[in-house]
Amino acid sequence: MRITFLIVIGLTIALSLAGCGSDSPASTPVEQTDVQVDAYDSGPDLNTTADLAPQDLGNPEKDTGPCFPSCGTKICGDDGCGGSCGPCGEGEVCLMAGSCAPTPNQPSPGALIITEIMADPFKAADADGEWFEIRNVTAAPIGLQHLVIRDLGDEHLEIPGMLILAPGGFFVVGQKGNPEDNGGATVHYEWDGFSLTNAEDQIILEFKGGEVDRVEWFEPMWYMPIGASLSLPPDKQNAADNNVFGHWCVAQESMNGPGTDLGTPGSGNPACGGCAPNCAGVACGPDGCGGFCGQCGDGLTCQGGKCVESTGDGPDVGEVIINEIMPDPDAVADNNGEWIELVNTTSKTLKLMGMVVRDEGSDKFTIDADISISGYGFIVLARNGETPNNGGVTADFVYGSNMNLANKDDEIVLEYNGVLIDSVTYNAEQGWPVTSGAALSLHPITANWEINDKPEAWCSATTPMAAGDLGTPGFINPACGQ
Repeated sequence: MRITFLIVIGLTIALSLAGCGSDSPASTPVEQTDVQVDAYDSGPDLNTTADLAPQDLGNPEKDTGPCFPSCGTKICGDDGCGGSCGPCGEGEVCLMAGSCAPTPNQPSPGALIITEIMADPFKAADADGEWFEIRNVTAAPIGLQHLVIRDLGDEHLEIPGMLILAPGGFFVVGQKGNPEDNGGATVHYEWDGFSLTNAEDQIILEFKGGEVDRVEWFEPMWYMPIGASLSLPPDKQNAADNNVFGHWCVAQESMNGPGTDLGTPGSGNPACGGCAPNCAGVACGPDGCGGFCGQCGDGLTCQGGKCVESTGDGPDVGEVIINEIMPDPDAVADNNGEWIELVNTTSKTLKLMGMVVRDEGSDKFTIDADISISGYGFIVLARNGETPNNGGVTADFVYGSNMNLANKDDEIVLEYNGVLIDSVTYNAEQGWPVTSGAALSLHPITANWEINDKPEAWCSATTPMAAGDLGTPGFINPACGQ
């Protein structure tokens, strides 16, 4: 296993580096500065100094030359040649810069808190871009050596070597340490044999058999956003609050500049946007913050927040979602070429007669025809049904002038029997890929009502239509980037 440590404010990491002329790690910790340090270092530079005698040459077959001790300002730790720059006093440990510090506390219940989780990266594959963040929420340094991280299955890792996390400091554990490979995250420790499953998984911190903290997520009460971390706000960073999904929010800040996934690994989390889930008096349906209050069992459907006997006709929450939007056609006029595509996310045929489609203003229409959408199928709702005039779209339902799609920002809301089924609010200024002449196209892996209201789940269509605009109305969307 290859372990890479990177600099972070508030994080002090001690590990062993190789001695001179040897490929095996020495036992003396050294302090990291402002550069990347690899646990398998090649050894110190052999800078000769006139008043220093060469060390024992050791095994002539492996020797690479004399080794000259170098301590500089260090008062403890490795001298570069297998010796020591000096011992620390009783009750002290040697930090990586060669200075002594008080022995850190051991992890205790609630002292280390899981504060951020990236389980479903978008800019990197899961095997490269998954990570989570641990914070020391106490006023004293904490040693992480022998901290166990596990799930409820067989995934398990233990932090080796001397690592010290300063008061209020952050420690990021992830798949890959290079931000160019992991979607832009600053990762301090690369794990091996550990992963984060999107639908259901756990992160459990233990020390000497005692639990320090845990987060367990599972559908349908939790969801993991794609391309953004779940971020725990400062006022919820304790062992009780961080295991409640409603206390988390979706990260909004780019990790490492434009083009990277969203999150704040290794630094403080901002407060959430102020959305408080509301499930009072309801058993199902949306919670008002992108999640939902529960799902109904087989044979039941959610209507008005209650689970009632299903007729098998209409869609339940998230069973039909917005999949493609043409707000600004270029080959034809807007009043002819605007359209909305819906996709059935289930295997059953659903009737859409009576579904309301609206924005947050006065635009609104009701599907008043006997229209069904087959399992995993598509229907296209169009402003104009005449193929020669609408850009080449085959419309399943024509809504006419009852709804207009603004070019840069607007809302589309689907309701059935008074229940919110799905909604999307696109806004060019908030990063949505709105392009004249190209449809907004939902990435196939984000075809989920909990995710399709995030700009990173969409891209501009690239497939030519009959009149020259770009989109795939009535057909599966290609993966973004293809």
